[in-house]
Amino acid sequence: MKYHYSDGSQDYGELTREEIQARVSSRPGGKHLVWQAGWDSWKPAQEVLPIVPVADREGLYHYSDGSNRFGAMTAEEINARIARDPDGKHFVWRDGWPEWRPAHDVFPTIPRPAPAPTPTAGPPSTPTRDATDAPAGTPPSTPERHATPAQPAQAPAGNKGKKGLWIGIGVAAAVVLLLVIIAAISSNNDPANGETAAADDRAGSQEQSNTGANDSYSEESSDGDSSPSVEVSMYVDGEPFLLAGDWGASSILEDDMQKYGTQNLDDNDAKTVWAEGEFGDGRKARLEFTPFESEVGGIYGFRMLNGHCRTRKLWEANARVRRMRVHSGEEERIVELIDTPDWQYVSLGGFAVRGSIEFEILDVYPGSKYEDLTISELNIIWELQSGGF
Repeated sequence: MKYHYSDGSQDYGELTREEIQARVSSRPGGKHLVWQAGWDSWKPAQEVLPIVPVADREGLYHYSDGSNRFGAMTAEEINARIARDPDGKHFVWRDGWPEWRPAHDVFPTIPRPAPAPTPTAGPPSTPTRDATDAPAGTPPSTPERHATPAQPAQAPAGNKGKKGLWIGIGVAAAVVLLLVIIAAISSNNDPANGETAAADDRAGSQEQSNTGANDSYSEESSDGDSSPSVEVSMYVDGEPFLLAGDWGASSILEDDMQKYGTQNLDDNDAKTVWAEGEFGDGRKARLEFTPFESEVGGIYGFRMLNGHCRTRKLWEANARVRRMRVHSGEEERIVELIDTPDWQYVSLGGFAVRGSIEFEILDVYPGSKYEDLTISELNIIWELQSGGF
């Protein structure tokens, strides 16, 4: 049997009983409504369906990497995560188990990683957003990722002289190798070659050129012609003239419009955010901007405060946009963003607007603590009053 399902802000159409139960179990504090033909109004899903903890059903387990919980997964999904990070921590839990278990103990067919050093003390509880008591059926605290580093073995006293000799030889070899590498890099950076080797280190570097040439994206078609270029910079030469309109989103965290709604995207306040409420890390989340003007024509691009920019700690804790698709009518651009809490400006290269403008998240910079994707400010730039990048 199927029911129409809504999270209070969006109707997701007809879902099966099992799909609705999974959504309720994974977000027990959220709003979950169901409806069928003949009913006068929507009803809370918890009153209509018996909500069983999702990991109690056959074949599903709660999963954790040691610092974050990712809801219920099948054995195949857990196996895929282990394959992507074979040396990482992987734990599973089901209702009735007294504690989390290593995934390799539950699924013997999964290859085990090399033994890791044993922690010297028991791990603390997994951090949570709110200091509330866990309800019945809630997984126990998960083990932390970090383990005490193994102590290096002590060399025998009689070998100290030989050890010093080998250290000296090793240092000399390292110096020679470093000189060879420097010579190779100098050769690659020779202007006569027509190319410059550049390291893509946006996430760690806070130094940006005044021209914004450090970070840009261009897309080439199969016949060799270049599509309109996309440029991303920390600065613009001119005053942005912003386009007014309404924002919509595919989801909002905890359905809390006041705290995480789209009105925060253009309120000129870096302390407020839009936060998505999708399952997972925010990939495929969408934003839609509808201009008040009926005939916009072309736009310059947009400016953005990427992430939760209220404090540096919040910015690092939550996910940020790494790559997004911008679409309107027949226009489409792929934008690679800088991982910075400061303003960044995106030129879309002659982007013609027809109707609304849609932003789809393709990839993210993961948060250190939460999966939630956040944006503090996103303003459409109609034009620059003077100059450009």
